Amino acid sequence: MEYINRTLAKFLTLFLVSTLLSLTSTVYAQEAVKQRVFDEAELLSDSEKDSLQAELDKISREFDADFIVATKKKLDGVSIQYFANQFFEQHGNKQGSGAIIAISMAERDINFTAFGKIYDQQKRRLDTIRASVGKFMTAKRYHAGFMHFAEQVRPPGFFRKVAIIAGYWQPWVFALVLTAIVVGFLAYNHKGSITVGSSTYAVPGAFELISSEDRYLRTTTTRTKISSSKSSGGGGGRSSGGSSGKF
Repeated sequence: MEYINRTLAKFLTLFLVSTLLSLTSTVYAQEAVKQRVFDEAELLSDSEKDSLQAELDKISREFDADFIVATKKKLDGVSIQYFANQFFEQHGNKQGSGAIIAISMAERDINFTAFGKIYDQQKRRLDTIRASVGKFMTAKRYHAGFMHFAEQVRPPGFFRKVAIIAGYWQPWVFALVLTAIVVGFLAYNHKGSITVGSSTYAVPGAFELISSEDRYLRTTTTRTKISSSKSSGGGGGRSSGGSSGKF
């Protein structure tokens, strides 16, 4: 009887542990998969939504931000900018960073809005990104356009930053800076060697050192007071901005 009780206790313990692990895994999986594609206008197939969801989820985790795509059949009297802001507040990170591309088919409206660090990185390109995605919408290439959005909102690397900055300069300014860099590099690597030295004008054997003497004069110590300063800044709401237009 005692053996049966021990066996039953072991079985119940294993069952409870397995159940808890299963529930934990289920909860974790639900938290890990966050919906980022909201296709009310039914512009995407199931496979297109899946691939877009995977791409948005990838860059969201990679850059610790929320990237969302939202389509509407119609706006019901509100502006596309208002809709995008409210939708991101409901489905995105309320305190963190991210971006949303939103379109409404009835009004042919499109909006790109960025928040937090994504806005700081892309604030000069709000119109550019919105317009580039809008071209895909006009051509009815919805999946390609939303994938293009995912590519454009990636925080730029070094070379892409250079290309973006160059895009805002006048062509002659960029050419001037590039020329200066090239000329400076060539000048640095083609310096003339110095041929005049201490022995250039000396006659061999004309100078002979008879004796030398070192005299200690004094030691001077200088002390400089180094002052330190402390600064503090207050917190505030996150930065954000958007661009709206037609497609």
